[in-house]
Amino acid sequence: MSRPAASDATSRPRLPAASPAAVDVLTRILCSGPIPRVEIARQTGLSQAAVTKAVAPLVDAGFVALDGVRGRPDAPGRPVTPLRVVADAVTVIGVKVTADEVIGVATDFGATILDTEHRRLSRHTPAQVVRTVEAVTSTLVRRLGAGAERLVGVGVSVSGDVDTERGVVRHSPLLGWRDVVLRAPLEERLGLPVRIDNDVHALTVAEQWFGVGAGDIDSFVIVTIGVGHRLRSLPQR
Repeated sequence: MSRPAASDATSRPRLPAASPAAVDVLTRILCSGPIPRVEIARQTGLSQAAVTKAVAPLVDAGFVALDGVRGRPDAPGRPVTPLRVVADAVTVIGVKVTADEVIGVATDFGATILDTEHRRLSRHTPAQVVRTVEAVTSTLVRRLGAGAERLVGVGVSVSGDVDTERGVVRHSPLLGWRDVVLRAPLEERLGLPVRIDNDVHALTVAEQWFGVGAGDIDSFVIVTIGVGHRLRSLPQR
């Protein structure tokens, strides 16, 4: 199977080089926007000047935009200008590998789902999983059309113990895997940056950023119910 018709790495959107503070600011805009600078400063503990400095290159690069002036023009003080991400600046593909299928979604920068694709997973061999993920990704890229030019990467979630830094699935009872290198073969076949993560961790981050945990929330709990690995019977005493 040929590589997805994604844009060349040199033409894909790239965020400006950013400090940890700037990443925190962008995350607040992404999760809570439209949001004014004063609220970003309150949530991050940064000064408004530091927030403005972090936002400027993001606006110049087209990732963040002003959302219009709010408040009465004749009111005392400076008008409030909320910030928001530019939804169509970035396209992302997310893939989940389950026991019997591979599910893919394409989203914009604001996590709005643009398209979905499902493929049956007949076997759990690493080669079969890589081929199926490639097929799902290729289909989504093709249907994105011009949106594929803004595709920045693919996230793949699997059940089990995942070494995200190395892109290795250390142990997945559901798939019967131990020490399977997954990121490298996917990046080679897709020609895109790939991030591998545990499926429940990926779900938790998604809910923290865009779901029940979004906003000024101190804590929340995620509970998942599904089919796990069947344990062998223990010997009777």
